[in-house]
Amino acid sequence: MNSNTVFEISEQLDSDNYILGFRRFLDLCLDSPLNISEKQKVLKLCDAINIAQDSDTQPSADTISQIKEMTQALSNLNTASSEEVGEVVDAKELSKTYLSGHFQLKPINITIRPGELIGVVGENGNGKTTLLRMIASDLSNDTGQISYGDSRYEYTTLYDIKRGVAYIPQRIPRWYGKLVNNLHFAASSRGIYGFENEYLVKIVITRLGLNKYKNLFWTEISSGYRTRFELARILLLQPKLLILDEPLANLDINAQQTF
Repeated sequence: MNSNTVFEISEQLDSDNYILGFRRFLDLCLDSPLNISEKQKVLKLCDAINIAQDSDTQPSADTISQIKEMTQALSNLNTASSEEVGEVVDAKELSKTYLSGHFQLKPINITIRPGELIGVVGENGNGKTTLLRMIASDLSNDTGQISYGDSRYEYTTLYDIKRGVAYIPQRIPRWYGKLVNNLHFAASSRGIYGFENEYLVKIVITRLGLNKYKNLFWTEISSGYRTRFELARILLLQPKLLILDEPLANLDINAQQTF
């Protein structure tokens, strides 16, 4: 574990920047090999964090103390993992032509490696969504080739690609039923059941500040929160590549900063 992470969490909490401190702590928990007892402690801390976030109040001194104590304990764990090398996506000479609209996306090359964040910027109608949909295997390309995989995994079928590559469009399809139930279903679709399902869903909900809205329905939340819940659902699927089309479009200024 990077000692800077432990220092950063403590510094944020000491500076009363609780929201950022909570997020970094929960990220640390997700990245650490915790046992059942430790995960149960994290769930109790999630309850305390949600109370503070939902009521927009400061967390108790005991909550802060427990988070610091657990952060320090996690720093002693061996969380090192093999470094990913190679490419997640390697696309060469991709192009697409729409005859009806007289639009042509000229050949593009793009390589995405593990851990990279890449932004696609351009004017309206320049083909940004077309490019993203082709990389997400949601739209066929006219020319060129796309290969997926790195040293640890290889995609061989469209099903494999769809499991490893997540795409969030600007217009998110509607969900039905309570939002939290959809998140539990998303986790179970990846073979995550029982306590582990409850654990992951609760951490993601807390991480994204969605606790107040988890029992609502799609029609009861704003477009910005629909985007947040879609992001929560996608994170539960643990994709190797996350593709977002206009991710800030429906978010207010505070949500944009959170994102």
